[in-house]
Amino acid sequence: MLLSASMQLSEIEMPFLQRAVKLMEENVSNGRFPYAALLALHGEILQEATNRVRLPRSSEELPIRESPLAHPELALADWLNGYVESKYPGQRRLQLDLLSQVVLYSSCEPCGMCIRALAGAGLSRVVFALSSATAAAAPDFGNSSEPNALVVQREYGFELNSIGPIEDPAALGIFKAAWTRVRSLRHV
Repeated sequence: MLLSASMQLSEIEMPFLQRAVKLMEENVSNGRFPYAALLALHGEILQEATNRVRLPRSSEELPIRESPLAHPELALADWLNGYVESKYPGQRRLQLDLLSQVVLYSSCEPCGMCIRALAGAGLSRVVFALSSATAAAAPDFGNSSEPNALVVQREYGFELNSIGPIEDPAALGIFKAAWTRVRSLRHV
């Protein structure tokens, strides 16, 4: 089911989702895969992250990972743990209260691995532009059997409020263009 932005996001929230899509566009322009996310708290961006896997430049080159934590959501989950600990050292109750107010905005629905990391970090809300099903339909996406993050969430009993997809034609265009480029390099 597609959710309309007006039903699920306030005027305050929509710019954060748009910023995640803009980060995705910038990431693709910099030769990287089309994924980006950010964390926000009380109307301010805490941290931004993009996928750190470089797109191949030729058919002979493989994608290059700069980090085993190449998914932006994993990088943000890791950053978030340090952030709350620095705000309230050793005060888990206050840390959990702070985490309940942080929202992750992502260009695409986080994969199952990232959902588990975000829930494990204590995050309680995720908003995403493109669904995993929409992304899987993009040309040569690769693993179209990627588990839907919401299914993983239910299977493991995570309490994570997921809002999306807020289908964004611009995000879909950026995503498709990046994967079309990958496909064209494989067939050179």
